[in-house]
Amino acid sequence: MGSTQNLRLAKQGVFFIYAIVIILLSLLPTEPEIKVVGWDKIGHFSAYLVMSLLGLLTFSSKNGRISILVVIISLGFILEWLQGFVPGRDTSLIDGLANSLGVLLGTALFFLFQNQFNALYRWFWAKFSSLVNNERTQK
Repeated sequence: MGSTQNLRLAKQGVFFIYAIVIILLSLLPTEPEIKVVGWDKIGHFSAYLVMSLLGLLTFSSKNGRISILVVIISLGFILEWLQGFVPGRDTSLIDGLANSLGVLLGTALFFLFQNQFNALYRWFWAKFSSLVNNERTQK
């Protein structure tokens, strides 16, 4: 498998691991507590903003990007609905909207700063690849 294929699989792996973490955190039961509404919405907004950036960096075709954004927004609302079945959780349309707003801002930021995000991502993966390759050669 070539380095381009490895890079693509690594990017997809990071995206899917992030998505799985969000799914697990969204569906874990919680203890009833007094919630500070603003902080909760910021968490939803931020998590989905990051997920949209990772998705847009991972999938480079127009159809792939449109599809992943639709999937992320849908995931946000589906998880909110599923939370109605989880002890200590509630279904919240407002949380679903916060998720979607995070995706929309993440998408806007990505396209405003696409070159910078891509350069940063390439730099990160170059450093990561050289670290992995150094580990392999030292064994």
